[in-house]
Amino acid sequence: MREVEDLLRDLIRSAGLDWLLDELDEAIATGVAEEKLLQRRRGTSTEEYEALSVADVGTDIFHRSLKRGASVVVTTRP
Repeated sequence: MREVEDLLRDLIRSAGLDWLLDELDEAIATGVAEEKLLQRRRGTSTEEYEALSVADVGTDIFHRSLKRGASVVVTTRP
């Protein structure tokens, strides 16, 4: 796979599209932003919180929680 990536990068450079590789590398380094609900962790006596994604709680609960004023955090993933 590394050889294929190197080949593709060489082809892109030879076409004069170095800027495209720069933007691609920057986007990969930045990651993907995701909105998550900040919710107190259940069953703990201390102030522990967890960030829950839409996949964790489901679309309906996520949107209902937002309407009720739940805190939203933005996280990134690779």
